[in-house]
Amino acid sequence: IGYEPDVGLVKLARFCAERLKVGRVAFFNMGMDLETVKSMPTADITLVMSVFHNWVREYGYENALEILEKIWDRTNVAMFFEVPNTLENKKVAKFMPAMGNTIDGCEKFVSDLLKNKLKSSDVKSLGLYPTDFRPNERRHLFVVRKI
Repeated sequence: IGYEPDVGLVKLARFCAERLKVGRVAFFNMGMDLETVKSMPTADITLVMSVFHNWVREYGYENALEILEKIWDRTNVAMFFEVPNTLENKKVAKFMPAMGNTIDGCEKFVSDLLKNKLKSSDVKSLGLYPTDFRPNERRHLFVVRKI
């Protein structure tokens, strides 16, 4: 199940799923917020990919954390979490809390955030990966498992 506020990306996801003959998928033209997250079903695996910073920009840091916690509550096994860092993405640095002065510091900031906010979790960094649309930016990818 995919939630995406951009109708064009929803159409693209549906097209790709059909073209690749991927069954048992659904995509909704809907963003996550404090209300819509209540309708999200439970899932074994959830992907929170490069959206947390958008929640911070739109709803504020504390509300973004609450959305993340509610998604975690609906996750049975693991969550994959990707986020830009405030060193390499200056736009994000305008509204996200400063993550640190080094890439390692940024990774620790995100790891600590996930450990502190997502109860009963084991957090592991999977690395720092380039995006496909910003050549000078990398994003932190984590897996958070239920324990």
